[in-house]
Amino acid sequence: MDSIDYRQEIGFYLNGRKCDFTKDVMNSFPHRDANDLCHGISFHCMAQGLVNAMNFYNFYIRSSDHERSETRAMTLRFIIGMIISTKRMKMKEEEIQNFVVNGIKSDTGSLLNDYRPHLRGLMYSMELLDQTQQAAEWVIETHMHHCTYYVNHILDLLYNEKTNLDYGYSVWNRSLQDAFDASACNYDRASQRFVITNEQDCIAVSNLLTYTLGEADGLENTENALFFYMTVIGENAMLYSSRNDPGLFQPATAVGPCSVQISYYNYITNQMEDIPMA
Repeated sequence: MDSIDYRQEIGFYLNGRKCDFTKDVMNSFPHRDANDLCHGISFHCMAQGLVNAMNFYNFYIRSSDHERSETRAMTLRFIIGMIISTKRMKMKEEEIQNFVVNGIKSDTGSLLNDYRPHLRGLMYSMELLDQTQQAAEWVIETHMHHCTYYVNHILDLLYNEKTNLDYGYSVWNRSLQDAFDASACNYDRASQRFVITNEQDCIAVSNLLTYTLGEADGLENTENALFFYMTVIGENAMLYSSRNDPGLFQPATAVGPCSVQISYYNYITNQMEDIPMA
């Protein structure tokens, strides 16, 4: 199901549709209701990250200030950044750049193998447009719609990434909606902040903040889709998570953006860092 569309007047955007779980995913997480199957990186975050990347391309492909090959490479880097975030893969900047230059067109190696055909199709669609100087708007729009075909296939794979899925409690998951679902987080009273303690979550956040595109000045329809919810039970602040005790559930009306600083271990810089507050 196509969740990302394109219109000339607004660029790439989310149309409100969502992906579905594959039979393989449902067979891998048996014996519980599908509503208990929770995304760590939310669907909205994954989809908006792809939309941001494509609107970066849509904006700069029309600008004489940017080399088209550089614009194409940076767009693919943003998309690969979202893929490795969802897959919880550790990668260095040079590894990503090498994959953009050589890996997408290669038929060897298993790195991002499931995504390669769709990344390749997206790359070729952008290359065809890059070769068309001063193209008529209908030509640009046709190529952009070709891009949405491949981007939606990538989004479908992201939605079904098993490394981004785990059991939680549906009552919390429904209220969590578009926020990041941290597997484990402690509140440090000394520093008065939340600390993400799950290594895989730290890898995901490191990649999201380093290799993907959030809200960008001058680019319409971009949005910072990495955010957290918190709630307060009694005198205790608690990060909203589908793993929270269902007996402590607070309804959606009690949910608000996290106003407490959140820290995580950044594997790229090899140090604890703070997540920028929204």
